[in-house]
Amino acid sequence: MILNLKYKKFNSAKSFFFTFIQRNNVTILILILFCVWATKIIYKDLQFSPDKGIPSAESRLNADFANDFHTSVYFRASQMLKGQEMNVLVIHPGYVDSASGQLFPLLFSPFLNFFHPDRYVSYFFFLCTTLIIFIIFYTLLMKKNEKEILNGGLIFLFAFFLSVPGFIGIYMGNIDIILAPIVGILVLLVLGSIKKEKISIIRIIITSILAGAMINAKIFLLLFALITVFFSKRKFLTGIVAIATFFTLIYIPNIFSSQSSPFLFFNKIINWDNLVPFSNNLWANHSLYATATIFTDCVKTNTCETQPVNALITLALFLFIFLTPFLLYKPIKKITINKNIYFSVMKLRKSKEFALVLIVLAVAFINLAFKVVYDYRLFYSVIITLILLKESAAIKKATVYCYLSMFSLLIGGIWALRLSPDEPWTIDARPLKFFIIFHFFFLILSALTYWKESQKKQL
Repeated sequence: MILNLKYKKFNSAKSFFFTFIQRNNVTILILILFCVWATKIIYKDLQFSPDKGIPSAESRLNADFANDFHTSVYFRASQMLKGQEMNVLVIHPGYVDSASGQLFPLLFSPFLNFFHPDRYVSYFFFLCTTLIIFIIFYTLLMKKNEKEILNGGLIFLFAFFLSVPGFIGIYMGNIDIILAPIVGILVLLVLGSIKKEKISIIRIIITSILAGAMINAKIFLLLFALITVFFSKRKFLTGIVAIATFFTLIYIPNIFSSQSSPFLFFNKIINWDNLVPFSNNLWANHSLYATATIFTDCVKTNTCETQPVNALITLALFLFIFLTPFLLYKPIKKITINKNIYFSVMKLRKSKEFALVLIVLAVAFINLAFKVVYDYRLFYSVIITLILLKESAAIKKATVYCYLSMFSLLIGGIWALRLSPDEPWTIDARPLKFFIIFHFFFLILSALTYWKESQKKQL
């Protein structure tokens, strides 16, 4: 009897909480937007003592403006046009070459060749192009949608652009800021084609080319390309065109006598992964491996990469993020598994909700599962969150979880942070990474809820 009473009270409190979030989500987003803006102003006015060798958000703002754009796009495009191998070690000797592919240097090269702009004019051209693609993505996403979702999404976007990962990504001109809305358009094309009986060859080819180009630009986007192939009406054609696009982009620089090959491409990726030191990137790293260092003294002893306890905590966090949502909501129980595995897979391929689950798991994986994950990668998470917000709008629980993921992401990106706890007016940045973890936890929970509740409606 007592247990039943407690259970009813819990359900009543939960229902009240869900209703509160659903009715006040825009107000909460505005309050968080104000907090992000206020902490940014405070951070700007703080006077830090000299850097003690531990990089911070401040050190990135003191770096060369548009540095990432310069090294990944502008300088490499210049090298290609001169017939040189694209290699940024020329300007950053002793570091590590860019692991991005040939896509953006190739796309940018006509502009550079005909107008000969300097790096800063080029950056503003890049930024304007990024803004246009964001507008195209958001227009495609939010057409014929409720005002509440439209406004909430805009406030969320604006607040993220002011947060640490958003602002510094734009300040540095990292190519993730333009790749993210392009990936969003690719996802919309995939989702829009799932329940259609017939899809035009032109649309399939465009989708395939986008998938192949994304892999070339950043290899970790392979997961989205695989999802694209899995849900395609013509898997073989999609896969062939995507692979052909990927390799064509690798070989095109040779036309300009700029040496480029798959061996060089993959060698740069392997070297980047092996040579970028984990210990020097905690300031911008929100991976599970980085978050796990909170529970140990490995930062002080410089043993994070070799300490077994750190690896065990990382595994525990991984299971919490990727397994707990399935245990809580159990969407698998609602799937009718046919004895014929082929027909079961074919049924899942016709489910837009299942596709969203895979897409959310993919974006969570690329953000959490590697040792070094720069916070620019959260741009992809923002895009997928907006897509899920729009798709799940009719299901209360899924929408609430989605808003909770949005709140968590923005709180995890507030300013006034530095990985130097002894510094006045600053705190250790790592505990705030927990909000990033909960962002993905709620995002996965939202996708699973959307999938399960949609299955109930279809029964």
